[in-house]
Amino acid sequence: EKKMLHKQLEYEKSKLQKRQQEAIRTFDEAVADLRREKFRLEADLKSADMKRLVLYQEYLVLKDSETKDSTLKGRLDGKMAERTDILCKIAECQEKLENKQEEVEKLAEKKQLISGEFDALVDDSNAFREALLKIFSRKIKRLKKKVKDNDDEDYDSEEEEEEEDDDEDFDNEEEEEVCPPGCDQGLYEKVCDLREKRLDQEDVINEFQKTIDTFLKEKDTLSKKQKTIEAALKKIDEEITDFQKEKQSKLNDIDMVITLKMHQMEYLVDGRLPDDISQGLVFSNASLRRLKMRIKELIHEKAQLRRKQKELRREHIQLHRDKKAKEQRIAELEGRAYDAQ
Repeated sequence: EKKMLHKQLEYEKSKLQKRQQEAIRTFDEAVADLRREKFRLEADLKSADMKRLVLYQEYLVLKDSETKDSTLKGRLDGKMAERTDILCKIAECQEKLENKQEEVEKLAEKKQLISGEFDALVDDSNAFREALLKIFSRKIKRLKKKVKDNDDEDYDSEEEEEEEDDDEDFDNEEEEEVCPPGCDQGLYEKVCDLREKRLDQEDVINEFQKTIDTFLKEKDTLSKKQKTIEAALKKIDEEITDFQKEKQSKLNDIDMVITLKMHQMEYLVDGRLPDDISQGLVFSNASLRRLKMRIKELIHEKAQLRRKQKELRREHIQLHRDKKAKEQRIAELEGRAYDAQ
């Protein structure tokens, strides 16, 4: 019985020792996992801290550039608004100009109709056609008739100044206009009425033409302003581009921190990592693969160039031979020509 009890106690002891060892192993593994997790968290915290430092340096650069950025943006927005306004004015002026030109064309058609009425009234067979045509075509001084147009209100004063210059277009004949001897008085009066209608149309056309000229001048002035604004916009764009390059250059000068694993380090001296790795280069595997592929491409391109060089050399030799043959042929023909002379 004592032996049985002893064996039972030994078995119990063995089980307890195994449980103890398993608990110790589990505890050690948990501690190791926590230790690794601690290292990872410390690395992440350090990486986040370094990134925060980089972001803060970038923030300082951007903060320092904020004033000039705002100034350039304000200038750009101002010029853009000016361009939009000037383009609207040009479009409005162009629309008014086209409307006036259409009206002038319609008035010119009416004037042609009046000339047609004269031709119908006094045909080529009429003995007094030449005299009546002269009367019909004559310009006479008349009282100015005001042409009302809402679009022309701004130009009334300018038109009044130009009225004095129109007198030189009228006939200076002082003799009184009378019906040609032998001509029907009624026909003469109808011709005078047609002349009045023609002159009325010409007055209206002249007034509209003055307005058109004014619109053309206004459009030309606006176009010059547009060119000035476009030039200013181009200059501002160049300033913004230069400033963005300058700002990007400052951002590029900020040192970036990259976390590498030991197996990624290939900058070794005598199989060991040197104390100073400032001359090292961070290079991606994708870029390295592209460079290796480029080596193969260059070998292939070099072989192609060598083949092309051989072909060109053979072509050069053949052309040289052809040249000699043609020179001999020319010499032979020149000899024959000399003998023939």
